[in-house]
Amino acid sequence: MKRYFLGPLALLLPLLPATAQSLTITEVLPAANATAIPRLNGLRIRFSQPLAPDAGTAGGLRVFSSQYSGRLPGTPTVSGNTLSFFPGNDFQPGEKVLVTVPTTVRSSSGATLARPLVYELTASAQGGSGTFAAPVTLGAGASPFNAALGDVNNDGYLDMVVANLGGGTVDVRTNNGRGTFGAGTRLRVGDVPFWAQLADLDADGDLDILTPDFSTSTISILPNDGKGVFGTRKVLPVAAGPQHLTPTDIDGDGDLDLLVVSNLADKVMSVLRNDGTGNFAAPVTVAVGYYPWFVAAADVDGDGDQDALVADYDVDGTVDLLRNDGTGTFTRSVALRLNGELSNVAATDMDDDGDVDLLITDTRQGAVVQARNDGQGTFTVVATLAAPGLPRIVVPADMNGDGYPDLVVSCQASDRVLVALNDGTGRLTLSATLTTGREPVGVATGDLDYDGDLDLVAVNIGVGGVNTWLNNAAGPVLHAGAAQAAARLQLLPNPARAAATVAGVAPRATIVVLDALGRQVTTATADAAGTVRLNLPASLPAGVYLVRAGAAVGRLVVE
Repeated sequence: MKRYFLGPLALLLPLLPATAQSLTITEVLPAANATAIPRLNGLRIRFSQPLAPDAGTAGGLRVFSSQYSGRLPGTPTVSGNTLSFFPGNDFQPGEKVLVTVPTTVRSSSGATLARPLVYELTASAQGGSGTFAAPVTLGAGASPFNAALGDVNNDGYLDMVVANLGGGTVDVRTNNGRGTFGAGTRLRVGDVPFWAQLADLDADGDLDILTPDFSTSTISILPNDGKGVFGTRKVLPVAAGPQHLTPTDIDGDGDLDLLVVSNLADKVMSVLRNDGTGNFAAPVTVAVGYYPWFVAAADVDGDGDQDALVADYDVDGTVDLLRNDGTGTFTRSVALRLNGELSNVAATDMDDDGDVDLLITDTRQGAVVQARNDGQGTFTVVATLAAPGLPRIVVPADMNGDGYPDLVVSCQASDRVLVALNDGTGRLTLSATLTTGREPVGVATGDLDYDGDLDLVAVNIGVGGVNTWLNNAAGPVLHAGAAQAAARLQLLPNPARAAATVAGVAPRATIVVLDALGRQVTTATADAAGTVRLNLPASLPAGVYLVRAGAAVGRLVVE
């Protein structure tokens, strides 16, 4: 996993040749598509020229969390040719993080980026064993199909939103921090909502709910007030029979747009552009395969934008690749033809080579198909994992905390969820078979009990509601209250110049200051009262630094 702390975005550079006049990105740290970035880590983007320290350069950078608070709070800082960002909240175990570097970034001489950069990262999970405690069963509405996990009330814990096909509703259940969910609130959306998704569509720092409503051919959006109270439903018309959607930034303008696949009269992907406030332009459609079932977004060819992948549940069993030109205009090709019935495609770096590979569920063959990327968006099938009994949804997630994405797959007809572990090269070994209620379809992973590892959720469309399993920790469990009590150091002043005072640590504790790459820049020892004056090296560049004393951490802005 060492490459995640270094490594240029090499594939981007030939597209953006550096000249005396142009501004280009030369390196991003951690590297794009990294699957286990440190949760306390910041982001660093390096450019070919010194940057202008203005609002357009620093303020344009956007970082979106998929599970906590949506658009992440934090202050981007400029130092020479480097733009850095430390989030106000730590990255959460296993969550996807989407980063946009916009064309508003400019050099001190006035040069601007020719095109934006949009890339994805995954935060590390730690401590799990990949084995699970006995499941807990939660009730649900009529014919529940999937669950989305995210902190909807901004209390730091993963809540659950379940889509109910039969009632045209979603159930919102809040988490107490130990993986126990309340009775919840039922909210109306459109008819036959196959999926519930969570995303910060209006960039206000909380997660909104959105569903594709199959029978009404609409997208429902329930805006969040930041406390888990959802406002009046917004309705967006799309092509007939929307089956699935995914939010992502298709045009590099720093907000989340929507990709929606529909499979009734029109077999298309609808593209809906966000104006940044959660209002969307009329959809533009792109033809896809005969029966599109699922759409995923990922940069498959390393050119710095988000492409689309569509799984077609038809006789040919194709995976469509829709390449993005960087402006949100897509061109379709067939990435794979598997001659099966494909219900899901997921993209992640399975073999640790820096590009995203594919995991595809084939219900006809009863298998999960693994396809390797050559780095340019050309895929080759390299392995299949037997998953008998209508495999529906596959989720890549690091279930044993070793830094590599494993997989979790639901098997609808056999009432099972399978967990297979990755050895780091993409080779998978079945490690757990979990018995569910009747006909599990949706599966999701997240840290339900705040112990740093990834737990499991399965949604049963037949009988049995929702099952949750807590991952058996490989080490001692740190419960939510203890984790939060030791969370932050007191740093004054902050921002600082030559020195800062650190308070509230253990007597005689060692304080360590780290840069964005995790390199130690200075240390100090607290006095008997748990206080120390931290003298900063005169040569220390301006930026954001991590200050650590045992389990307590803080972020110090140096001017």
